[in-house]
Parts: sequence; structure tokens; C-alpha cells
Amino acid sequence: MLFFLRQDEENPITKAENFLLSRLNTKCKGKTPEDFENILITLKAIGNAGRPVAAENVLLKCALNPDVPVNMSIAALEAFRRLPCNEEMTDQILQIYGEYNLDVEIRIAAYLALMKCPSPEVFKRVAGILKNEVNNQVGSFVWSHMTNAMDSTEPVHGLPQAEMMKDALNGMKLREFNLNRLRFSRAWEGSFYSGKITVLTSYYPTLTKQEKQVMKM
Repeated sequence: MLFFLRQDEENPITKAENFLLSRLNTKCKGKTPEDFENILITLKAIGNAGRPVAAENVLLKCALNPDVPVNMSIAALEAFRRLPCNEEMTDQILQIYGEYNLDVEIRIAAYLALMKCPSPEVFKRVAGILKNEVNNQVGSFVWSHMTNAMDSTEPVHGLPQAEMMKDALNGMKLREFNLNRLRFSRAWEGSFYSGKITVLTSYYPTLTKQEKQVMKM
């Protein structure tokens, strides 16, 4: 048993994964600009590789660490994009998205991370949070993103997700945030598919406004 343990620790992939984890510290803490730059590079490397899976808890702590720059919290959430989905992970990211007092861009990054792990339960809970949303920036982005997603005609990922979303909402109308496009965050999706000539084109740009607008309740 000890032999196999040592053999695994000497595996190049295991070494690389351990190295990446060691660069994140506990909560992506850093003291110098160089530290933060190295941590950002590491977060992007984890997102590109989709491993190590063991980074999940550290990434969540990084995302919620109030002592790190906002762009680092966003990078931590973006690093989930290729990690395997699981219920515990999505539940914790949902909590980040649903924390109304968090930075707008962090909440939007959490929402986009959730969309990488679509499920009926995720869509229902996102819609529930949207119903009580207090921030116009987040509300406008999520509403426009979900509305466009349900109208997608892209056959590989778009249509299956659109059908799943519609089934999950079961006729429930999303709270609308159809606000000034020049002032508030929006997401657009456009796609065209022709079975006759086998042509598919799709684009999905997003725009996040820095200005934070809180609704007057």
C-alpha cells in the first residue's frame, strides 16, 4: 500500500495538481502584486485544465474572501468551468449568487458558473432568487441571459438547455428587468441553424456594467 501511495505521489499529473493547489494557499492570500499575479495565473490554469477536483473547496474560499481583489474572486468562480459538477458545489455557488450584499460582478460570475452545471433544481432556485432581486445590474443580466437561453435555437447545447429550463420553470414567468441597455448589464444570444444546408452559427456575448444600481424598494 505504501509503495502505491508513493508511486501515485510521484505521478507527473499528481505533482502538477499538488503544485497548483500549493500556489493558492488557503484563500488565495497574497502580500505582493507578484503573489496576486501568480494566483490569478494558477486560477486560470485550473479552469483550463478542469483539475484538480480537490481545488473545489479552495476556489469557494477564494471567491468569498473579502481581502482579495474582485477580479480574483471572479477568476476563482470562472475556474469551476471545467470541474465536474456536483450537488454540494452548485449549492454553495447558489449561495454566493443569492447573497444580495455581495459585489455585483462576483454574483454574476457565480450565476454564470451555475449555468455550466444546468439542472432543473438550479433553474428553479435561480428564478426564486431573481424574484426577490434587489440589484438592477444582477437582475437585468440574469433575466436577459435566461430569457435568451430559452429562445436559443443552437442544437447541441442551446436547445436541450432551453427545454430543461422551460420544463423546470413549468410556466412560471421570470421577473422582468427590461431596463436601459446603456446603463445596465445584459446578455445576448443569437444563433441560426439550417438542417438543409447543415450550417450553424451562434454567438453569446455578455456585457457587465460596472455601475452598481440598487432598486428602491
